[in-house]
Amino acid sequence: EDSLSKLISLAKAYVSLEKSSLKQREELMSKANDTQSKETELRSKYQRLKEMYRSAEEKVQSLSQKLERAKSSNSQTSKRHDPSSTKRRQPMGTLAFVNSIHDNSIRREGTEKSG
Repeated sequence: EDSLSKLISLAKAYVSLEKSSLKQREELMSKANDTQSKETELRSKYQRLKEMYRSAEEKVQSLSQKLERAKSSNSQTSKRHDPSSTKRRQPMGTLAFVNSIHDNSIRREGTEKSG
């Protein structure tokens, strides 16, 4: 009887350890699956970001080329620019009104002196 009770208690301990071990394995498998799904998600995010970075680099390169072309065409047009051929800008608004009064008064003075 003594050895039988020892065997029963050992069997119970074994079953208990087996259940504990099985539970730990399930937890580890669950964590491994979670980690694997997170890894997959992060890899896809990395790939998307990598593509966005490449696209941004291409846009920057394209804009840089356009800027260089614009600078070179602007420098060519500025070389062709003749300042004597451009008309002087007319002042606008109140300043134009004041200037016209001044111009008219100078003309009147000139005609009065000569006349």
